[in-house]
Amino acid sequence: MSHPTLRVFTFHPAWGLPTAGPFGLKLEACLRMLGAPYERVFENDSRKGPKRKSPWIEDDDVRMGDTECILEHIHRSRGVQLDESLSPAELAQSHVLRRMLEEH
Repeated sequence: MSHPTLRVFTFHPAWGLPTAGPFGLKLEACLRMLGAPYERVFENDSRKGPKRKSPWIEDDDVRMGDTECILEHIHRSRGVQLDESLSPAELAQSHVLRRMLEEH
């Protein structure tokens, strides 16, 4: 099934990285790992996003912010998920690591 191009709005590149924002880097890395094609759109004014943060996406008629919500949307709309092959123990380790690194 063919899907329209996913547009990822993120900060301009800096310091040799494709985008200056850590969550934009995370989102793009996940999209590449999933094999989900996307178009990067540079936008430094995060106030234009639906949550007034960067990154955000436009996917057909969906406009969404928050990296975790975006990844869940990709899972639902395209049927791909990064952690589908992980064991329950690996899922728990992944959850702990993500919480530690991103939120605390």
